[in-house]
Amino acid sequence: MRKYAAALAGSTLDVQVLAVCGRNQALAQKIREDNHSGVHVFGFVDNMPELLLAADLLGTRAGPGMIAEGLACGCPLLLTGYLPGQEAGNVRELTRRNLGRYVPRPGDLVDAVTEWFAKPESERMDDARRARAAADPDAAFQIADVLNRMSS
Repeated sequence: MRKYAAALAGSTLDVQVLAVCGRNQALAQKIREDNHSGVHVFGFVDNMPELLLAADLLGTRAGPGMIAEGLACGCPLLLTGYLPGQEAGNVRELTRRNLGRYVPRPGDLVDAVTEWFAKPESERMDDARRARAAADPDAAFQIADVLNRMSS
């Protein structure tokens, strides 16, 4: 995350970066010490939906929790990485469905953000609508129901 924040801050883009580090206090401190203009650092937050609703894009690892939250808030996804095995399919599925883009290097993220903001606003709004439409707020309940039926 630190390299991605630095790349965005060092680019010619006029963007604000919300770097949410969760409980990783050491990472949050390092990003704060980098003191990049336009980078706002947060530790653990309990208002992630509010932050996502204020965001145009979500740069994140391809973990299922953040993917679900981002889609529910209508954030097109920029996937910076994944855990081999368990998250690799998330990257394939999201890129196949045009819900996200894989950006494994900081420069790739800057390119993706630059290209996204160069699109007409109507296309950016379509991206947000497509993300929101892909969200399934009942997914956890559906999974629990399947597991209950399997154990009966």
